[in-house]
Amino acid sequence: MINLANYTAGKQVKHPTGYAYFMPTNINDQWVWDNPQINSLLEKAANDLVSAFVAAGILKEMTGKNRNRLFVFNEYVKLF
Repeated sequence: MINLANYTAGKQVKHPTGYAYFMPTNINDQWVWDNPQINSLLEKAANDLVSAFVAAGILKEMTGKNRNRLFVFNEYVKLF
């Protein structure tokens, strides 16, 4: 589990040859946080991203509802 309060993006590593590089932290894990504002920010970011994909024609809303909406990625569906 990754605690957002203690998270670091990675670290600088110096190779024995003298070359320095950035080694990112593994992020494929469950994230946890205590600040409820983060939930609001994530919700807004997800909704904004979906809205942008709909506006660009990448996603199409299928239910006609305001809540519990379902979207389809037409270009992907066309492949099958």
